[in-house]
Amino acid sequence: MKALQPGGYIELAELSVKTFSDDNIIGKNFQKMVELMEEACDKLGRPVVTEEILKVRLEDAGFIDVIIQSFKQPFGPWARDETLKKIGAMVLLTAESGTEGYGMALFTRVLGMKAEEALAICQACAKDIKDKNHHSYTP
Repeated sequence: MKALQPGGYIELAELSVKTFSDDNIIGKNFQKMVELMEEACDKLGRPVVTEEILKVRLEDAGFIDVIIQSFKQPFGPWARDETLKKIGAMVLLTAESGTEGYGMALFTRVLGMKAEEALAICQACAKDIKDKNHHSYTP
């Protein structure tokens, strides 16, 4: 608020950890990783950001006319829409490094897992992301 002039606005872009599927086809390993990440974030006292939480935080900070626009980010190029297919393909390129980047520290440092166990969960999740039969996305 201090950096804005009266009438100014702010745009935020957040990626949720919450995972959805319009046809309820989400890989079990992907879902397991998401649940473990949520558990670790809760344990840290930093729950994952959702649209609802973000809106409340902004309004509590004094922002008015808060508008939330949500867009799908598919995990993999399974979407029929060409733009979403391209986004999903880009996400697919980062599947392994992304799952390890997001999971390893949370699983080992916060949840106390052995590195081998944490790595196996991350790799299984990446395998689910690469499976075109799984139709998961985050807002």
